[in-house]
Amino acid sequence: VFLPFVWPNLLMASARCIQVFSNYHIAVTMLYRGQDLPTSFPPWHYLPVWIGITTPVVILILFIASGIFLFRRNGISEALILWSTVLFPWILILVLHSPVYDAWRQFFFIYPPMVVLAGMAAAAAFKRISNQKTEVAFAGILILSFIPSTVWSIRNHPLEGVYFNELVGGVDGAFGHYEMDFYGESVELATQKLLRQRAFKKPLKDSVFVLANVPTQINYYLHRYDPKISVHHAAFEQRDSLKWNYGIFYSRGLDGILQRKDWPPKGMIDSVVIGRTIIMAIVKNPKSD
Repeated sequence: VFLPFVWPNLLMASARCIQVFSNYHIAVTMLYRGQDLPTSFPPWHYLPVWIGITTPVVILILFIASGIFLFRRNGISEALILWSTVLFPWILILVLHSPVYDAWRQFFFIYPPMVVLAGMAAAAAFKRISNQKTEVAFAGILILSFIPSTVWSIRNHPLEGVYFNELVGGVDGAFGHYEMDFYGESVELATQKLLRQRAFKKPLKDSVFVLANVPTQINYYLHRYDPKISVHHAAFEQRDSLKWNYGIFYSRGLDGILQRKDWPPKGMIDSVVIGRTIIMAIVKNPKSD
């Protein structure tokens, strides 16, 4: 509907769009199960694993249980449509050998039907329970099952997108094995913490050099605060060869971070932390005047 290009020939133009979008390659890597893999060649299990470790466990259990609807006369058509919506994109990327970038952010649209299927499974379970006490107990279990992920999201706002469930040991268990803040949600928070430092108290008398290996939106926050802040982007490993006063460093892209002795970096004065995991480090250059 929103692509006028397809209107003259709906079938062929739509097929061409799918073909082009499915083969849009960028030469980047992604951290998956402790290895940096090229985004152009994800393994077949990449998408199911990411869904399995970043979805609340109760949703996963109910979603899998919803498969019983495929064997029931009532509701089979609805379940088939929803399951197709979830499975078809995954099958399509396998058939087309499509690149997949950063977790399953390209496929978040399949999460709503997963939740609907989970809800259908829960509703079916309630219908099968004839004892009121059992029904109350089941409802209580469901409510309690949602508390951990809800509390986690509130506690770690605005970093809800960095959620990992108990199957992988939460964020602390996933760190070093899976990509963390691939959306750069912690950039604004790290910038706010940097600007609280005394050197950034207005009015700035001299230029302040900030080195960063984070997404470029940091330029927006710092330049809007004061144009005297000069931002340079470079790899974390290049920091000792460049001039800078303060730095914001991202844990993403650092090979073998669990074995590295330079993370967290020297001179760290603040950080963006989830649990025991440092997502971004705010650093004062120990070599700076």
